[in-house]
Amino acid sequence: MMHFLAEDLIRTERHCVTNIPVIRDELAAFLEYECERRKLYVPDLARRLTVIDTEEALYFWRFRPGGLVLDRWDGKSTDGKLISEEDLLIQSRHYWRPIGDKPEYSVPVSYYISEAHRYFNAKRFQRISIIAELYVTHHRHLHDEVYFDTQYPKQLAVACRELIEEWHVLRNDYRRSVGPLRMIPRIRMKSYYEIPSSKTLAFQSRSLHIREHGVAQCYESTGALGTIERADNVESKKPGRGLDVRWFAVIVVLLLTLGGYVLAKGPRLLMTALLGGGEPSHEINAISDAAEASGIPESTVPPRRTPPRVPESVCRHPSYVRMTANV
Repeated sequence: MMHFLAEDLIRTERHCVTNIPVIRDELAAFLEYECERRKLYVPDLARRLTVIDTEEALYFWRFRPGGLVLDRWDGKSTDGKLISEEDLLIQSRHYWRPIGDKPEYSVPVSYYISEAHRYFNAKRFQRISIIAELYVTHHRHLHDEVYFDTQYPKQLAVACRELIEEWHVLRNDYRRSVGPLRMIPRIRMKSYYEIPSSKTLAFQSRSLHIREHGVAQCYESTGALGTIERADNVESKKPGRGLDVRWFAVIVVLLLTLGGYVLAKGPRLLMTALLGGGEPSHEINAISDAAEASGIPESTVPPRRTPPRVPESVCRHPSYVRMTANV
């Protein structure tokens, strides 16, 4: 998820809110390097990135650009009872009204919430379901985007899963091998319109390549790439054992090409060897015939070539019989 957050900061002007434990100095250095390489404007992290604590992730939508933090409200009255639908719509208008007080408050926000199954399972989502559903179903009116990161999508509350529009499954192939073959080092991402299963078809598939000393060291976590021990202690490891699948594909193509050539040319080469010198040159004999018909001296034309006499044992061989029949 850190990769997508960094790309959002580089490519857009959106404000980003996340509960990922970002190391700001490392992220700033990475963004500066990437923007200089791509010749883009370096984003101001102090203005465009808000990192919230773990306990605040349950009410992530409260945090807006410009330092605005909305009140914590779960759609209930002061005595803890659920309010009516009519009162909910009226109070929700007052709840979101501060966003329009200043221009910097209304900047679109991208929320990157990691380990979403910890906050939005069935038990916890029930506590905030009213205001959470109200925000998620209307967040596009604010031009916001919400990204949940989880290893256990089925642990999300059913009501929460039904609000998700797209699912993206990422597979780490940086140290993955299948038997003796080592996979191409990359992150493979497949996108679905519903929760992935064995019968679900992906509508998009692409690959991501992440530098070893890049975005993976911008947050406090053990590395998923297999090359990062800690964010502040980066050390290179040997790649996974086995033959690279790309070299295996090259070898297979070469063997198939060689096999096809042998099957196409093998019988003819075998007959040439058995005939002891090859077939007569029909082109040279045609030149000799034309010279003889026109009265040109024999010293000025190539000598006529005659085919060698085929031994009787070869003539009786089944391969020779089939070859002469095909000719």
